[in-house]
Amino acid sequence: MTTMYTPKTELLFSADAKKKVKESGAKAKYVVESVDEKRNTAGYFRHPIESEFNTNGPNLNLLNVTWKNKKDKIELPLNTADFSKFSTIRLLIAQDSTQKINKGKDQAFTIIFTDKKGKQSEVLVDKNTPALSYLYGIEVKSFSKPFWLGYTPLSDLRIPLTLLGNINKKEIKSISFAFNQTDTGAIMLREMVLQ
Repeated sequence: MTTMYTPKTELLFSADAKKKVKESGAKAKYVVESVDEKRNTAGYFRHPIESEFNTNGPNLNLLNVTWKNKKDKIELPLNTADFSKFSTIRLLIAQDSTQKINKGKDQAFTIIFTDKKGKQSEVLVDKNTPALSYLYGIEVKSFSKPFWLGYTPLSDLRIPLTLLGNINKKEIKSISFAFNQTDTGAIMLREMVLQ
């Protein structure tokens, strides 16, 4: 008999909850990735967990974020303010390679953690981050309905909380994404979890 260690976790953000995201230039909207055309609002984006033979699901709620300026930002709603009992924040995220706004390039942005006193700590998620890599695909228009040939897997992006400098980890007020590394881009975010 084997056992698997499951770390203590807390859901920080989920696209399932569809809570309001504060936008500053960037556009954030909740979408559903589904093989069922009537339910799908995620365009060509396809996570490989779906099955071509399962027309009833899965239906994956995602937050689609696009930006067109290096000053664009979003602020995410959080389920908790106390990060002190955890060592890592995990994001389930992907570049939306199906959107032309990415221009076939890897993406990067800065995550800003702000505590209740206004102190901030920034973590650069650079273009070498696998979760933000451009994944080649092609739009196929030769059939009755166009489709994207290729999948875009959501990937774990883990940030050690030791990277958060002199901020109070017991009173985190907000997490923002500052899209200050590339001129334009698009990502899909499924969730953020404290571990």
